[in-house]
Amino acid sequence: MYNYRQVTDDLYWVGADEHRLALFENIHPLYHGVSYNAYVLLDEKTVLFDTADWAVGRQFIANVKAVLDGRPLDYLVINHVEPDHAASIEEILLRWPEVKIITTPKAVTLLNRAVLGMDDSATSSYASSAYFTDVPASFWGAGAINYAGSQGYLSVLNTNNNFSPNNPITRAEFLALLCKYRNVDVSSASTTTSYVDVPSSHWAAQYISYATSQGWVQGVGSSQFTPDSAVTRAAICTMVNHILGRAADPSKTAATGATFSDVPLTYWGYADIFEATFTHQATVSNGVESWM
Repeated sequence: MYNYRQVTDDLYWVGADEHRLALFENIHPLYHGVSYNAYVLLDEKTVLFDTADWAVGRQFIANVKAVLDGRPLDYLVINHVEPDHAASIEEILLRWPEVKIITTPKAVTLLNRAVLGMDDSATSSYASSAYFTDVPASFWGAGAINYAGSQGYLSVLNTNNNFSPNNPITRAEFLALLCKYRNVDVSSASTTTSYVDVPSSHWAAQYISYATSQGWVQGVGSSQFTPDSAVTRAAICTMVNHILGRAADPSKTAATGATFSDVPLTYWGYADIFEATFTHQATVSNGVESWM
C-alpha cells in the first residue's frame, strides 16, 4: 500500500518512516524513528531524487510506482551514496531499466592519484591544453582530464572531443578506464559473461568478462552487473583496491572505528573505503595487509 505526500503541484514525497531503528549510523540515538526522504518530480520528464534504505524499500517502491501511475521513470538524481539514500538504487534499475542516472563524476582525478600516483599538481600544467572542447581551463578537473586524454586513457569513453564533465560515469565505463590505466589488453578476453544484463554485443563485455575472471569486480545480485548504471564512490574504492591488490588491515579497521559519519562499520564497503582513505605503508601476506 502506497503512502506518498504531495509537496507542490508536481513534486511528491515518496520516502518512508522507520520506527524500528535504535541508532542512526550506529552512533546517534533515535527516540522517534527516522524519515528517509526521496522525491518524484512530474513534468515533461519524470525525475526521482534519491532512493531510501532497504529497511523501507518495499514502501518506497510502492510510493514511486503510485506517483508515476504508469509513466516511465526518466531520470534518477543521486545526491548521496550512503545506504539510507542509495540502498534501493538496484531495485529502481530492475523496475525501470531505461532510467538515466545523473551524478557528479570525479573518476579521472581519482585514477590519476590512485593508479598513476600523480597528485593534482603533477597534471595542473595540462589545464590549458584544450584537449576537450567542453573542458575550459577554469574547470576544477581540467588538468587531470586533459592529461588522461593526452595519454589515451579516455579512448574507451568515445568522447569525440567532448568529455561531458558533468555527466555520470557508468560502472562499465569506470571498469574500462581502470583497464586502460593498467595497460590491460582485453582483446583476447571472452565476450561471454556470467551476467544476464551484459550480452556479448555490449561494448564493454570483454572488459567486464576479464575483470570478473580476475576477481576485480562482481555483480550487484540476481546475476546482474548493471553496466550502464552510475558507479558509486564505494564501488570505485572497491574496484581500485582490487585491481591494485590492496586490502585493509583488519586489526586497524576494527581499532580505528568509523572513518566517516555516514559510513558505519557495518556498511558493505567500509573496509575498502578505509583502505583508500588513509595514507599508509604495509606488508602483504596472502592478500592481507599488515600496516607498518
